[in-house]
Amino acid sequence: GDNQCAKLNFNISSASAYTVNFNASTNGGSVSVSSKIVTNGQPYGTLPTATKSGYIFSGWYTSASGGTKITESSTVSLSSNQTLYAQFTAYTVPIEIVYNSNATITVNGVSYTGTTYDSTTITVDDGSTVTWSVTPKTGYTFTSFLIEWPGSGTTKYTSSGSFTADEEQYELSATITASSYTVTFNANGGTTPTASKTVTYGSTYGTLPTATKTGSTFQGWYTSASGGTQITSSSTVSITSDQTLYAQFSIYNTPIEIIFNSNATITVNGVNYTGTTNDSTTIAVESGTTVTWSVTPNQGYNFTSFLIEWPGSGTTEYTSS
Repeated sequence: GDNQCAKLNFNISSASAYTVNFNASTNGGSVSVSSKIVTNGQPYGTLPTATKSGYIFSGWYTSASGGTKITESSTVSLSSNQTLYAQFTAYTVPIEIVYNSNATITVNGVSYTGTTYDSTTITVDDGSTVTWSVTPKTGYTFTSFLIEWPGSGTTKYTSSGSFTADEEQYELSATITASSYTVTFNANGGTTPTASKTVTYGSTYGTLPTATKTGSTFQGWYTSASGGTQITSSSTVSITSDQTLYAQFSIYNTPIEIIFNSNATITVNGVNYTGTTNDSTTIAVESGTTVTWSVTPNQGYNFTSFLIEWPGSGTTEYTSS
C-alpha cells in the first residue's frame, strides 16, 4: 500500500506561576514589597526584608507562628497563590547586676546577692519593662540605686522603680551605707564627761568616757543599770536603734585595823574583838558607810580613851562609844 507518515502532536504547557503575598503586619512589622510572582519548580529568589522596632527579622514562614521557613533557595511547589508571614525575634538587652554584700537587689522578681563588686549578667527583651528593688540588710541604709548605660552616664534612683530597656546595655548597682546610731551614757548615780556619741553599725564603739562616783570604782559601761552585757571600746556595734549604756561601779572597801587590848572588849559594827594587847585584826567596810564602836573594860579596869588614827590626819581621841 501507500507509505503513510503518522503525525504526533505534543502540547507542552509552561510551568505554573503564582503570586506570593508578604504579610508582615500580623506580627507587628512592616515590609516594603507586598508580593511577587514565583514559578513552580524554580527557587523563590529574592525575598524582601521585613522590619519591626526592637526585633530581629527571623524570616518568611508559611504561618504567622510555626510553619515552614521559606528562603530564597526554597523550591516553589504551589497549587495556588500563597501568603508568607514575617516572624521576628526580640532583641535582647544585657543587664549587668553588680552585687552589694549588704543588700539584696531584686530585678524582675529575681533576687541577687553576692560579694560586693562581683556581678552577674542577665538579658531582657528590648523595649521590655525592667523592675527593681533594693532591700538593705539589718544595720544598713539604702543610699542610691545607680543605672548606667553607654553614652548616658549614671543616673541615681530610689530604692525601687522601673525603666524601659531600650539601650544597648545596662549596669545596675546599689549604694548602701552602714547605719549610725546615738549611744547615750547614763552615769547611774555618778557623773560622766560625755553625754552621748554616734556609733556605726559593724564598727567598734571606739573611745568611751570614764564615769566617776564618790567612794566607788568605775567598772565599765553596760547595757543595763545592773547586770547586762559590758560594752568596751573594742565591742562591735550590732544595735539597730539608739542605745543607752549604764555606768556600773564597785564600792571602795576601807580597811580598818582593830588593835586588841587584853583588858577590854572592843565592839565594831556589832562584832566583839578581844585578844592579846597590841595584836590586831583587820576588817573591811564599804567606803562611805557608818562605823560604830564601843569599848567594854574587863572587871577591875577603867576606860581611858578610844583612839582613831588615819593617814595624814593623825590620831583623835574619842569616848568609849
